[in-house]
Amino acid sequence: MQECLHDLIPPIALTDRSHHWWWDVPAGKFLEDLFREYFRRRGLPNLMNKSDYHEIVNYLSPERVPEEVRQKLDAIQEVAERARPVSDADN
Repeated sequence: MQECLHDLIPPIALTDRSHHWWWDVPAGKFLEDLFREYFRRRGLPNLMNKSDYHEIVNYLSPERVPEEVRQKLDAIQEVAERARPVSDADN
């Protein structure tokens, strides 16, 4: 994975976290390219679909998850906990 990261991220962005690359490249597009290349190099089918990207957070220690991401995930969880099937909405 480290090799893929170093091949896909411009060297200047690797040394400068304020480089515009970090804001210009959509995260979803980057992850799509990263996982495609990672699994290609291993001769495996790509097992990480866009719908699974939320699973990445499970591999981070809580203090490494940016506050903005935590807030968004908490908001999604709050809405999901209140959600009810359409058939239950009439009751």
